[in-house]
Amino acid sequence: MNLFIISMAVLSSLDQSPAPIAEIEILTGHSPQIEVHFPGGISGLMALDTGAENSLVTDTVRASPALFISGTTQIGAGSDRPEMEAQTVRIDQLTVGGYELLNVEMTLFDIPGMPDTSLGVFSPTEFSNSVVLMDFGNGLMSIHEPSYPVPETAISYANSQWGLPEYDVRIGETEFQAVLDSGNPFPILLPMSWMDRFDLIGEPEIVTQVSLVDGSANVYQATLASPLMLGRYTLPGIPVFFIEGQQQANIGAAILSSFVVGMDLVNKQVWLEPASSANTSQQEH
Repeated sequence: MNLFIISMAVLSSLDQSPAPIAEIEILTGHSPQIEVHFPGGISGLMALDTGAENSLVTDTVRASPALFISGTTQIGAGSDRPEMEAQTVRIDQLTVGGYELLNVEMTLFDIPGMPDTSLGVFSPTEFSNSVVLMDFGNGLMSIHEPSYPVPETAISYANSQWGLPEYDVRIGETEFQAVLDSGNPFPILLPMSWMDRFDLIGEPEIVTQVSLVDGSANVYQATLASPLMLGRYTLPGIPVFFIEGQQQANIGAAILSSFVVGMDLVNKQVWLEPASSANTSQQEH
């Protein structure tokens, strides 16, 4: 779907990027996925989710000899429902696209609605001492040294109430921050309670129901009367979706697929550059 207009002029900064220490293939589709290998012959796909503060693995991974139960934690979906308790596990070693990670802590939880073949949700925060570039349009994630030159356009999310990468958004006269959430297949997903903040064309309609870690929720679709401004980018004609019970605003995979998402995990900074595969032109404001 042609979501917005992109200008290729801003791609010059990508051409000068230093060589990465690792490159990992991203499998694109309904949501981006990467292949992960656990000791004991357990391999499979995990959803690559920039909106996950921690990685979640399904009970299938429990059979790995490198997995140890380390404690418990509380998890939720940024909704108004109570959080749920789950076990945390430590994994001595795993491999992501040929890149080895050691002593990784994840949450053991069977996520509702995930395919039976999925091993869970992988958070980029696992590369905690690195700069990570995720080119969803071209299906490539690159891992860089902390010295990678972060552009001046990077936005700090150090004080985010969600602990997740947030970006500046404006719709009409309304300004807010939204989590960059590649695990969300919608273009933009907003709390139902925000509906009266925006000028909409027509009445919102229920289009689907989604499964969350803490239950399910109806999703409504509406048309914005104003273009969506994502940082310095203008995105006209974006359909907006509202979800019951959620408290976060999320920019999802349907928009992020046209960008390279950069994350400086050490300093909690995030930035966007248009993906070179974008088949439209881009507008900055």
